[in-house]
Amino acid sequence: MSSPLRVRRFTQRGLVVIEERFLNIIAGETVEVSDLMSDQILSEEVDPPIFVEVQDFASRRAAAEYLTSVLAPLDWDSIENDAGLWTWIAAAWIDVLAPVSSGTRRLGQINRWLLAPNEWKRYYRHLLAGPCYIYKAHADDPDRADAALCSSVAKPGEVAEQVANRLDLVRSPGIMGAITALYFDRATGTLKRGAAGKERPGTSRRLGPVLKQLDRTWDIQDLSSEEVLALLPSEFDRFNPLRNHLGSGA
Repeated sequence: MSSPLRVRRFTQRGLVVIEERFLNIIAGETVEVSDLMSDQILSEEVDPPIFVEVQDFASRRAAAEYLTSVLAPLDWDSIENDAGLWTWIAAAWIDVLAPVSSGTRRLGQINRWLLAPNEWKRYYRHLLAGPCYIYKAHADDPDRADAALCSSVAKPGEVAEQVANRLDLVRSPGIMGAITALYFDRATGTLKRGAAGKERPGTSRRLGPVLKQLDRTWDIQDLSSEEVLALLPSEFDRFNPLRNHLGSGA
C-alpha cells in the first residue's frame, strides 16, 4: 500500500492536458501522468482535505465502499459529476488498474479514465466513478447491487456492462435486486456460471430487451424484486430463484 495522497481535482486546463496524455497512452506512446497530479496550475486541492491510499481492490464494490467512505466529507451531490475530481482519482490509480506491461499500458476507452459528467452512456464506463454511483444509489442496501459490483474494477465484464448502461435500471431498487437475484451467487461471491453469455436465453444481454418490452405494460421501475422476477419469461428460469432451485444456475 502506498503513502497517502492528498486528493486534488484537475482544473479545466488540467483536464485538457490529462486527456491528451491518456490519448497518447492509448495510441501506444510511452508517457506518464504522475507529473500532473500535484501541478499547482493543472490541479487544485479539495476542501476539506481528503487523503487516499492507492491500493488494489478485490471488486468494484470494494472500490466503491472505500472511495465513498473517504470522500464522505465532501457533498456527494456536488462531486458525483465532478470531472476534475474523478479523473484525478482515476489517474492516481493508473499503476494499479493499468500497470505497464512489456513497456506499454492498456487503458482501453478513454471514458474509463476521463469522466463524462451528465452523459450516463459514458459516465458509467468510468472505472471508479461508475461503481461509486451505483453503490450510492443503493446505499440503503448495497447487497442488491452485487451483480453490478462483484467484478474486477479493471475488467467490469458483460453483466456490469448490461446492467449499468441504462440509468433507469441502475436507480430502480426492484430491478437491481432482481438482477442480483438472477445472476449473483451469494455463496461464492461471484456471478453465476453462464450469466454473461452473449445472446443466449436468460443471460444478462437478453435481460435488457426483455425489461424494455415489459416496460410497455408495467411500470417496472416501481415493482419489487419479486414482482420483476415473476414477470420474466421462461428463458430466465435457470437463473430465476422463483423457479429454479438448483442454487447456482449452472
